[in-house]
Amino acid sequence: PVGSATVEAAVPPLAQELVSIVVRKLIEAARLTDDAFAKLVPKVKQYLAERCFGLAVSLDDERARRAIARSSDSIAAYLAAQVSKLAYERRGVEFERAEFKLSDTKPFPWRRNLPLFQARKTVFNYVATYNNFERAFAEFLDGARDVVRFAALGTTAQGDSNTQFRVDYLKPSGARAFYYPDWVVVQKSDSGEVNWIIETKGRVWENTDLKDQAMRDWCERMTELAGERWRFARVNQSFFEALRPQQFGDLMENLFALSEGPILKLVEPDSEAAEAGAYVTHLPVYSLAAAAGYFGEGRTVELEGWVEAPSSIGKLDQRMFVAQVVGHSMEPLLDDGDYVVFRAKPAGTRQGKIVLAMGPIDDPEIGGPYTVKKYFSEKVAGENGEWQHSRVRLVPVNPQFEEIVVEGEADEVMVIAEYVGKL
Repeated sequence: PVGSATVEAAVPPLAQELVSIVVRKLIEAARLTDDAFAKLVPKVKQYLAERCFGLAVSLDDERARRAIARSSDSIAAYLAAQVSKLAYERRGVEFERAEFKLSDTKPFPWRRNLPLFQARKTVFNYVATYNNFERAFAEFLDGARDVVRFAALGTTAQGDSNTQFRVDYLKPSGARAFYYPDWVVVQKSDSGEVNWIIETKGRVWENTDLKDQAMRDWCERMTELAGERWRFARVNQSFFEALRPQQFGDLMENLFALSEGPILKLVEPDSEAAEAGAYVTHLPVYSLAAAAGYFGEGRTVELEGWVEAPSSIGKLDQRMFVAQVVGHSMEPLLDDGDYVVFRAKPAGTRQGKIVLAMGPIDDPEIGGPYTVKKYFSEKVAGENGEWQHSRVRLVPVNPQFEEIVVEGEADEVMVIAEYVGKL
């Protein structure tokens, strides 16, 4: 028979050669330039000799070199991830297309979060927002007396628009990436105008802190170089909605005074962490609309990321996912904005259970044919003797909301998933 096998070299590489191998793999994994080689060699050599095994070893020991050679890929991957913890690379600010103005932005199409908001204090005819939180933030900026002007920079990710404001940073893998800020705001203060770069976040990804750090550094150095005041702030959705500020200055002053609830920290879908933790420690995150489309109709939808599930959820399986509750109809059990775990295609009775349902439904809070409610159904025997749903009631917990009743088309109400627990 013909086959293949991996044969370990009888003698592992010598110490210096082995260090070079690990450094080369580290540079490739972290996408660093070759001129980093000389700087990394002594650091990697020290790590292999003093920390890699949890105790000091001699790199002249054949057993240690053999173990390093066997695990060189994973060692390099680990070190590449540690590179990102050195934060970002501090370089001089490069003025690319310094002559460009937002007013020179080319027209570009925008199909999200329609209808678009028309503001008075922005150079654009419409404010390009991705979601309702960004729209609410735009309305706040337009109405705040201490905001002179602002612009949504969603356009900066649109190559055809000709706007290229971006800041580079290092991802957790060590690879270089680009960050496109959400907003630029000019505030009127007692001491003059202040330029702000604002990031609005409904959820926090694993590399959000690195983006913040890079943007904060950019603002500090821009202030020094341009002689204008530049500052950065991230405004999380839970903070903004709890504070309900009237003026921009109030928002900034209270930014760190209000205790925020936990922010969802997502792992990127295509990352190694997602692959390793999928349905073991982490669950996929979908919007309610995406979950209904994927589990209910088998449509291809966008996965928002993966999130670590608490141990209280129990053993994970591939029918489980996370989605964010929208609206107040399930309060106080489930609050607006809560992230909860569902299990798709539940078995057994659904009576009285909280479910994600889809069908001939009009939920005014969500604005789509799906809802999260308590499920109750009534059945009758059909002409062929089989049981059919005659009436489905989707009941809110909050008594201020009316239940959704489906009759005539009750059999078309589909239970997509049942509620398991909150994150």
